[in-house]
Amino acid sequence: MHYGDIIVSDVDIANLFALLFKSVYKSLLPPPQWSAENIGINPYIILPSRLTIELDEIEENLLSLRTTKSRGPDGISAQFLFSIRAQLKYPLLYLFNLSLAEGIFPSIWKTSQVTPIYKSVDPGSVSNYRPISGLPLNDLSTNQYGFYGGRFTTTSASELSAFIRDSFKNMSRVDVVSTDISKAFHSINHKVLIDILDRLGVGVKLCSPGSNPI
Repeated sequence: MHYGDIIVSDVDIANLFALLFKSVYKSLLPPPQWSAENIGINPYIILPSRLTIELDEIEENLLSLRTTKSRGPDGISAQFLFSIRAQLKYPLLYLFNLSLAEGIFPSIWKTSQVTPIYKSVDPGSVSNYRPISGLPLNDLSTNQYGFYGGRFTTTSASELSAFIRDSFKNMSRVDVVSTDISKAFHSINHKVLIDILDRLGVGVKLCSPGSNPI
């Protein structure tokens, strides 16, 4: 691998990826000079200031682990969690709702396993890889096609075409927004994001930047 100099050691390659991925984040940018108010976002008072998770949601997600083979950075097997789902659902229900009520997201849940995914051009250059963070047993949406085994841009286009065709048959409106933002997830300005959430009416507990992690 190379990023200027050629590196062959596994440890050096890992450090090289870490250096690259750290360099592309924009956490040190100065505060933006605009807010949600001057980009035309109106508040929605019907949005909740507090969310709750129901027991059936916990049960549904634990059942989805039946065929999951992966494990998160904590090393806990998905199939093990599935096997003890009856004993696990009530503690999880309490823990998740307490997290939402207190506005605290435990730091250990933010621990992720970063995997470099090759994008294009020279596979020997670390700059041609993108970091994918695997949180403890996080699931990809079935509507996602990137970084999802067995899914391709052709199947995405095919399903979109079928959706548009059916919508036209039903005389329904279809809006499509296409974007291609370079390293979009690296560039999220969290101050702007929190400002927008606040303007939309999301309550303090859910979007407070001052919540203390455990």
